[in-house]
This record gives sequence, C-alpha cells and structure tokens, in this order.
Amino acid sequence: MSMNDDEGNTGHGKSKFGFSEAAKDAVEDYEGKHGKPPEGEVWKLNVLEQWVIVENPVRDYHVILGPGG
Repeated sequence: MSMNDDEGNTGHGKSKFGFSEAAKDAVEDYEGKHGKPPEGEVWKLNVLEQWVIVENPVRDYHVILGPGG
C-alpha cells in the first residue's frame, strides 16, 4: 500500500474484472471514508497508483484514488 492510503485520504479498489471495476470499487471505498459529494458538487479523484497481480492470467486489478485538482 502507499503512504497516502495509510493516511486514509484515498480509496483503494480491486477487481478481477479490470481497472474500470477496480476504480468503481475505489470510489465506493473513498465515499465510505469521506461521504458522497454534496448535491451539485463534483469531486475529482486522481489515479495515484494502479497495479495487477499476475498468475497467468491476471488475477486482480488494483487502483488507489486520491483528491485531485
């Protein structure tokens, strides 16, 4: 895990179905920690890290999201 993830200011997601599903999981994790954006407000989350666990074929896709500009 990254240092940012340890600080709780990120969302970590994983999926065996690809980065898109892992990103959705990471958003849910982030919202679980910080709540959803207020009505009419948009949050931008940057991809801070992404990686795969490979066992032929790829087994798990991981994404770490954090606040962006």
